[in-house]
Amino acid sequence: MKTNILSVVTLSVATLFAGQAIAASSASAPQSSQQVQAELAHAVQSGDMLAGNTGMQRNEVRPDLYKQPTATMAKSAAQVKSELAAAVQKGDVVVGESGARLNEIYANKYPAKPATTQSYATTSGVTRTIDISPGA
Repeated sequence: MKTNILSVVTLSVATLFAGQAIAASSASAPQSSQQVQAELAHAVQSGDMLAGNTGMQRNEVRPDLYKQPTATMAKSAAQVKSELAAAVQKGDVVVGESGARLNEIYANKYPAKPATTQSYATTSGVTRTIDISPGA
């Protein structure tokens, strides 16, 4: 019986503190009325408002009434192909569902990635070096 009461009290206290931590981390500064009005004007203009009880936004219901965002190409096809060729050559390509890369599975077939280290001096004057390579 004591164990059950202790468990309930512990769970209650943990829930209380977790709720306060979540509320403190998600609290943001209140917006001014001008900021709210600007956000509303943008939402009305772009159609990012709910259309009645449909659960859809106005720009989804009537896309002909709102300006559609234009897609821009960030890279040319030649750039993408050259990046792919470089990744294949380095073995930096994911294989299968495991998420492992070729250079991780067959490390002896690909050049090793250079290790990145950083040196720092301690308060006692000793210099130490640490490995800061990705995945280290």
